[in-house]
Amino acid sequence: MASGGFPPGQNLETHRAMGSAERTLASAVALNSTPGGGGVGLSLQLYTQACVRLLPPGSTEDKIHFRRPLIIQHCLAALRELLHLKPASASFEVQISQGFDSHSGLGSTSSAVLAALAGANECLGSPVPPETLRLLAGFNFVEECDGQTGMVKFGWETGMTGMGATGGGLFLLSKGLVLLKRVGEFGKGKAAYIVLPDQGKQAIHSDEDRTLAEGTLSDEAVAQRKAHTIMMHLAPAAEANDVPQVGQLVWELQNEGSKVNEIQAFPGLQGFIKGARDTLHPDLVAMSSVGPATLLLASPKQGLPQAVQELARQHGCSLKYETAVDHRGLRSLPPRVVCVLGPPGAGKSTLCGALQDQLGPQVIWVPVSRLIQDFISSDPQSEAAQALRRIQAAGEVADHKNTTTKLVLSHLYSLQCEAAQHQQHLTGSGPTPLTVLLDGFPRAVAQALVFERLAGLFYGGAWDRAAGSGSQAVTVLMLHCSGETAEQRMAQREGATSAGPAARLSKDESAALLLYMRSQPAKYCVMEVTAEQSVEGVVSRAVEVLGGIPPTV
Repeated sequence: MASGGFPPGQNLETHRAMGSAERTLASAVALNSTPGGGGVGLSLQLYTQACVRLLPPGSTEDKIHFRRPLIIQHCLAALRELLHLKPASASFEVQISQGFDSHSGLGSTSSAVLAALAGANECLGSPVPPETLRLLAGFNFVEECDGQTGMVKFGWETGMTGMGATGGGLFLLSKGLVLLKRVGEFGKGKAAYIVLPDQGKQAIHSDEDRTLAEGTLSDEAVAQRKAHTIMMHLAPAAEANDVPQVGQLVWELQNEGSKVNEIQAFPGLQGFIKGARDTLHPDLVAMSSVGPATLLLASPKQGLPQAVQELARQHGCSLKYETAVDHRGLRSLPPRVVCVLGPPGAGKSTLCGALQDQLGPQVIWVPVSRLIQDFISSDPQSEAAQALRRIQAAGEVADHKNTTTKLVLSHLYSLQCEAAQHQQHLTGSGPTPLTVLLDGFPRAVAQALVFERLAGLFYGGAWDRAAGSGSQAVTVLMLHCSGETAEQRMAQREGATSAGPAARLSKDESAALLLYMRSQPAKYCVMEVTAEQSVEGVVSRAVEVLGGIPPTV
């Protein structure tokens, strides 16, 4: 093994994340004996989404779907170490989706680490506060070892992305990941434009460590003056939300010390920054730590995006993103689950299809009977498939080793991953949670109890917190219609002549299930809808009782 390389999950640092005064690990970059370069940061509405679920007990390793899996694996191992857990009881599947360029100075890797940690923490019931997650990510940040497959080394991490992601707004961070000040509402209403060089970072700037080292040395000569500027002038200006004054002070700061070295590494951006100051007169224009992402912050006005793009073009750059300051930080987006229940013939499938058509792509209809049939068809000779086929033929309300519930939860996770991929380029208010219509599930009290238990294992704190806050984790739409109406509708279905014994059994089970759900108001919000009226009337009533779909976050 070459010097500095080790497998993910070794050399973990958890004491400092819990508030210890000492860090014992040495960094691969000499200047970084303590992580966190410090500086002035601003959180932007560019999003990283992590879809995370717990794997079944007995799993031995995490499943990471991301371009840099070793880094995620290492930080998940740090979370387990912090909580004294083993992979057999706390392994995760993680899919990362991002809507912005990697290796551009926008914190793509750091935000992925923090999102994965936050999602895993939710699955475990949220035992770790966000501030500790931020420190855990910063003190355990690693990079892949060149030429050493499966090995990582300690990396240089400013800590700025983690700080922005945990609370939003403008913040001042010192060395060692210590927060000095945060102004959450800073820059509200301002437009943010991100400019990048057309050649890309690697083509221009291949020796990042050398630039960091040289910049650190140059910072020492102006350290007292910069510290005085930040604490005595910039902090009060930020508190007053005086964006132009903050912009002027940032301009002065980046013309001294390390920022001079960093900006000079990108000649095109150096020309853009000066040209923007002289001709566009923004409130603030500055390059991110090490670059090359360059932020221009200004009041929105007609023609400004085109002017930014034209100036960027003149200097071999492009306007990549138009967005705004983020004021919220981390947020959880568990799916809103709506169980659509009722006896055969009540119109569950008709209602779900109409709701999906009317309310758009964030509303997904899941016909659970079709999910079961697809499972049976995929492996008809398996024990579970044969058992489910026998249950269906007998018209019983039953399951086989919780197969149906596991299918539903696995499908929910897949839907979340797909939605994250489709929403990855969103800016503005960001992603919205899915609303999933579970058509005909659960069918019995026993199945509901299993669903609650396994959903807690899959999604942990997201479900528990919803129930504890009075915002139930599951909404139930119970459709009611007369037996005569149900019989008529069943008879109209292709190949059906009567609702028959299976329908009567299902109706009895539905009554017991409804009674149970009503007795659990912290878990279920039960809405009852009369299904005797027209489809349009039922849909209108369903939207009304659901309070609008999708909900605001």
